Amino acid sequence: MIRHVVFFSFAANHDPAVLEEWRDLLDGLLGKIPGLVRLSHGPDVMRSERAWDYALVADFRTLDDVRAYATHPAHLPLFPLSGAISEQIASVDFEIDEQ
Repeated sequence: MIRHVVFFSFAANHDPAVLEEWRDLLDGLLGKIPGLVRLSHGPDVMRSERAWDYALVADFRTLDDVRAYATHPAHLPLFPLSGAISEQIASVDFEIDEQ
């Protein structure tokens, strides 16, 4: 199983309406993308100096499923929205035991 983690640092002047649309699209991904087993996302609650503003965690059955997700039609609308609200985005993908 592959865990896909993405961190977002929001731009100071991001549009709250775009952020809401982005979150709604994230909520709609599960069940639309083959191989996507779990998806959770949310804002940072600690607000420490080194924290990112928001994180997404998605679990996929295989690395090929992660690759397919990257170009899936349900995922593609998130790219321009992510760019519109974010100053910086980082991700990591790693193997986990089946859960």
